[in-house]
Amino acid sequence: MRTVSRALSLAAIAILARVSVPAAQVLARLPEPRPLPDFALPPVSASGPLVTPQTILGKIAIFEFWYPECVYCGEQHESLVRLAQRYGSDSVEIVAVNTRQSRETAQDFLAQHSTAPYHEVMDSTDFAEKLGVNSAPVLAIIDSKGRIVYWAGGQDVTERFPSVLDDLLAQRTSGKVRD
Repeated sequence: MRTVSRALSLAAIAILARVSVPAAQVLARLPEPRPLPDFALPPVSASGPLVTPQTILGKIAIFEFWYPECVYCGEQHESLVRLAQRYGSDSVEIVAVNTRQSRETAQDFLAQHSTAPYHEVMDSTDFAEKLGVNSAPVLAIIDSKGRIVYWAGGQDVTERFPSVLDDLLAQRTSGKVRD
């Protein structure tokens, strides 16, 4: 079942990225950066900031599309916590978007896992649907200009993120962000 689920997630990434993704590849660079639609994502918790394009502008961002019953999403949560600790929100902004469940269900899930040092938000504006995301976990890496440059999915995919993030951070620092 996990193999089938993983294969479906990889197929979804290939469609979203509009590139061919070999079965073993779970991280795909888009041929052309894709702008994000406008969004305003409220926090899962009762308090916390609304996440908007201004929240991530000028930073590298990771958007994770998840829901509490997704086994891979729970595993991904711990990996994202490690990435957030490694990079800090001044460099890399991480936004986990709950796509399917109620606020209460998401809060229960998060209470059972380590506290995330990043934004946990609700998809109240059909943000995932606007991007064509229909499975989980799916992750999008956003450049400092607010454009999707990578789609990723599947188990343990974040292990491959440091080299991508380091490259994007170097581009941002040098001012040579890909057009």
